[in-house]
Amino acid sequence: MYIYVKMYAQFKNFFFLNVSPLVKLGQEKILEFDDLLPSPEEIKINRDLKVKPIDLSSQKKFMFALLMEQKNLVLKAWAFYLLGIFSSLSTPLFVNLFITRLTELTKANGGGIYHILPVAIGIGLIGVFIGIGYQHNFYSILLANLKIIARLNRLIFEQALKLSQKARQNVNVGDVVNHMSSDSEAIADFPMLLGDLGWASILLIGSVSMLFYYLGWTALVAVIILAVLMPVTRKIAKNFIHLEDEMMQKRDRRVTLMSQILQSMRLVKYFVWEKEIEKQVALVRSEEVSARKKLAKTEMLSGLSFVAISTLVLFVSLTLHVLRGQVLTPALVLTCVSLFGLMQEPIGHLPGVLSRLINAWVSAKRIISFLNADTVTEDLNVELSTVDSIIRFNHLTYKIDGSTFSLRNLNLEIAKGSTVAIVGAVGAGKTTLLQLLLREVNPSEGSIFVGSNKLGYVSQESYILNATVLENLKMGRTDLSDEQIQKALFLSNMDRDILNLPGGLLTEIGEKGVNLSGGQKQRLSLARCFLQETEIVLLDDPFSAVDVHTEKFLVQNLLFDAWRDKTRIIATHRLEALEKFDRILFLENGEITGDGKLGDLMENCPGFKYFFSHHLDIQGAESDSSLDKILTAKDNLPESRLMTDEDREQGAVKGSLYWDYIKALGGKKTNQKMIIVFLGVGVLLVSIFPLMTQWWLSWFPAHPERMMPIHGVMVYGLIALISLCTQMANQIFWLQRGINAGIELHDSMLSCVLRAPVRFFDSTPVGRLLQRFSRDLEAVDIQLQWSFEAAVRCLFQIVVSLFLIIVSVPFVLVVIIPVGWFYWKFQLAYRASAREVKRMDSIRRSPRYAHFKETLNGLPVIRAYKKQSWFREQFFDLLEKSQKASVNNFLLNRWFSLRIPFIGGIVSGATAFSLIFSVHNNLLTPSVAGLVIIYSMSFWGALNWGIRILSDLESRMTSIERIRFMTQISSEIDVFSSSKTTVDENWPSRGHIKFVEARARYDDSLPEVVKGLSVEIPASAQVGIVGRTGAGKTTLFQMIYRFINLHSGTIEIDGIDIASIDLETLRSRLAIIPQDPTLFMGTLRSNLDPYSRKSDQEIWKVLRDTELEELVLGFKLGLETLISDSGANLSQGQRQLFCLARALLLDAKIIMLDEATASVDVVSDAKIQRVLRQELKGKTVLIIAHRLGTVADLDFLMVINEGQLESFKRPTTEHLLASEFGLLPT
Repeated sequence: MYIYVKMYAQFKNFFFLNVSPLVKLGQEKILEFDDLLPSPEEIKINRDLKVKPIDLSSQKKFMFALLMEQKNLVLKAWAFYLLGIFSSLSTPLFVNLFITRLTELTKANGGGIYHILPVAIGIGLIGVFIGIGYQHNFYSILLANLKIIARLNRLIFEQALKLSQKARQNVNVGDVVNHMSSDSEAIADFPMLLGDLGWASILLIGSVSMLFYYLGWTALVAVIILAVLMPVTRKIAKNFIHLEDEMMQKRDRRVTLMSQILQSMRLVKYFVWEKEIEKQVALVRSEEVSARKKLAKTEMLSGLSFVAISTLVLFVSLTLHVLRGQVLTPALVLTCVSLFGLMQEPIGHLPGVLSRLINAWVSAKRIISFLNADTVTEDLNVELSTVDSIIRFNHLTYKIDGSTFSLRNLNLEIAKGSTVAIVGAVGAGKTTLLQLLLREVNPSEGSIFVGSNKLGYVSQESYILNATVLENLKMGRTDLSDEQIQKALFLSNMDRDILNLPGGLLTEIGEKGVNLSGGQKQRLSLARCFLQETEIVLLDDPFSAVDVHTEKFLVQNLLFDAWRDKTRIIATHRLEALEKFDRILFLENGEITGDGKLGDLMENCPGFKYFFSHHLDIQGAESDSSLDKILTAKDNLPESRLMTDEDREQGAVKGSLYWDYIKALGGKKTNQKMIIVFLGVGVLLVSIFPLMTQWWLSWFPAHPERMMPIHGVMVYGLIALISLCTQMANQIFWLQRGINAGIELHDSMLSCVLRAPVRFFDSTPVGRLLQRFSRDLEAVDIQLQWSFEAAVRCLFQIVVSLFLIIVSVPFVLVVIIPVGWFYWKFQLAYRASAREVKRMDSIRRSPRYAHFKETLNGLPVIRAYKKQSWFREQFFDLLEKSQKASVNNFLLNRWFSLRIPFIGGIVSGATAFSLIFSVHNNLLTPSVAGLVIIYSMSFWGALNWGIRILSDLESRMTSIERIRFMTQISSEIDVFSSSKTTVDENWPSRGHIKFVEARARYDDSLPEVVKGLSVEIPASAQVGIVGRTGAGKTTLFQMIYRFINLHSGTIEIDGIDIASIDLETLRSRLAIIPQDPTLFMGTLRSNLDPYSRKSDQEIWKVLRDTELEELVLGFKLGLETLISDSGANLSQGQRQLFCLARALLLDAKIIMLDEATASVDVVSDAKIQRVLRQELKGKTVLIIAHRLGTVADLDFLMVINEGQLESFKRPTTEHLLASEFGLLPT
């Protein structure tokens, strides 16, 4: 019984019967992910932490090692491939045997009808064996493909988890994501491509051997021609390597640029860079398109050259055969046609196979380079011999490449349980010291010893996951109780904030914490740190974005109470609590010039004394007061689920979508309809010419009395030449139109995305948007026009084949009509499931890449908490889900493709029997019957290819669906439109701002953020804006920039309602320094003045004003110094100062600063405030700040509470201490 059960299971697997319930379900409903079949055991991911090493010494060894790891699946695939190959090679033999016996049937003394019936049965069965062989090969090889992708993805992910800071500065996130997507997929095709090379070689050798059998030594000429012309393919392949590499570089450059743009859209809109960015992207895009054209033309000409070679070989062979005086019979000619058709397939596919092999080779080089990149030190911690010490630096020196800055000769021991504050000016080396402790950077000289592996780290730029608040807090810990979480929220002063969030702890946080304020992000990071098991806590300026009241709460309750038993090291610019620390390290220009308690440093360290005394001068009022009584505001955040799910169309691809693409192919010109007609006519001619050629080859040998054989061969040569030229013209035309369609769709999508409202970017993951500009656009650029052309051509070929068969043997309709009806229903059932599974396959890729990108952005935090395994498990879950969708896609394709040969076999067999009947009754000649049988034998292939290419086209059209969705985004109101109100070029000339009963909300379904605000800011006034976190301070700036539109009330600037001014004019007349400092990959100059509008003198003046001149002069390349992705090679404070300099270059009448100096020391802050007062006289300046010292000397102090104006007065000492400001002594 067990044997029968096992045999039945094997039978089901062999015919993919387990897929049938899924197909049936797809007819009844729209398939969802949970409906999919489970993945086969052989591709399930082994989550063992030990990653098997792989040879990275060369591309050859690397690729071979990957191949050998999948040898069982690959050998099984190749075994089935051989079945399909040898079945294909038998096709010409059956054609020859069939025509020969049909000819004998017409003779008086020929064989009987029963002599040919076994041949007809063989013709019906041969396609079945070809189908079984090829489809099982595809299935096994695609499973191997998925396993290689998983293997490469894991290698890349593991390497990414270990990347050093130096390595991260030399790569950008876009490139690394490409390694995981495009490069991994290219390499995973290697086993399949090797099989295709073997397939091509065997078919060519077998075909040439049979040519020798049928043509004798004439076939030797064919071999010589092939041998002479084959070097052309090597030259094409060599050129292809160069063009492929060039194209990939251009693509990566554009994708990297788009990645930076999409991550910084607020900055783009603040500075009104949309038009310049469009031009910049258009320039990079034009270079990419140019490279793609060269590559596509090379591939196209390569394919046509192979077709030309096979045509030339057949022409020369037939010519020589006639010249030798040999007889040309229909059986011989049609057998040769079948053989050369067999040869033409591998020859035609060779360019594509070679190009993909080259692509895989280039991708292997890129991945090997990444896998060999510098990594962090694995052995982080050791036990110290000194019991009381937990950290020790021995003669440590650290130098930064390309900069004069260095940390020099650090000798340091830190006791267990102590509190250490690291202070100093911006760029003194505070963050670098923490990075050395984390081993994110390695010392140039000396050594570091850390006596614990339980580190907690709160980075200067908060690392927030695109997940719920609870998931951000836990970060993988499953053993936390509700009481522990509540305690963490209380100690981080987040408990009231959580109560005001729409979904509480289950509120989803957007990418990089986009829907949290800076203070909330820092406090969330502190709460997370408390919940992790730590012995050493490293804090990098953790209070820069919180108000004084909150800072005092955190210092008292968290830093010096809840963490009292831990070793705490904090780099800070907030000096109010220094007297509480056991030890203070004062850094000046990379050296520790002060080390001790506060009193000791004040006595013995002049540099620190000046630094701290200056702080006391400017913070005096703040030391005795706080913002206690400013009421805690509601956060006014968007709904709990901020990030939108990726849109997935359901059902068949809409006809309007095809028409949209057809119109894009036709272009925007007046002759669009004519171009579309030409595209269709071109494909029709390409489909008809092969029939004309083969009809001629079947006709003239059968009528030697009407035409000399040599003349018949010459006519064939002429028809073949015309056919080749038509094919070339058709492909060039489609190529050009396809590229034009890609350009049009890209430009339309870019324009719409750049003009989308800010809320769209807050609710849409950057990874998803980047997919539209990378993978989806690549499908449109490269694959879609060929899929479209192939689908149309295949449709014409099926019609031509049916026409030939039905005209020749009309009574075969008795079989074709029911079989056709069954086929129609069959393909409808298949496509209903296949299109949904393919969409799921596409959609399931994005979360994997988004998670990987998020991991790359938080490596220091992840490594500090030892959370690599948690992120790894999440990645594996996403990878398994993605591969589950891919496997189901493969299974559905195999289920369908394995059944089509049986339908084709019925048609071929019925046609063969009908031809026998027709020839036997003199209704048809054997030569025409031979032509018909060739077309009938290829009919099942055309049917299979037709549906496969149609399904492929549908899947490619999903890229158009997603791109079209981007082109239908609602744009910001009045973006770049003509002004309703014309303003003077010098507007605003005074900078007078007036809010009149202004009310605003993020969305119509959400509560008000600002509630009836009325205030008048005098021209040229400098105003400080204060209030608790979430009170609505930053919202005021967003209202002025019209990121949020008022639903009632007005905002006027110089007496003009800003709602009546177009956004380009409005935003270009304002300047802002946002809370999150954003720099792009490029030079320092390009970051300060991206579009070269300012002179060097103006740039250097601003650098002097912002205390950056000395720093830039210290760079070897000065203004041409390269800035890493997101400014990673600069400190947070330096990035903020450069962003300040960039805004000051605009010379706007109204300037807004949103915590712009939060990450700089108080001395630098004071200098900057002096610059703002001196250099910005006559300008209106609005400053959001948590340091009262920052706003104490301004003209007015605006207190915001729960979106309402609490007060607006001059910030005198009396007023600062007055209860009406809510500033009571503590």
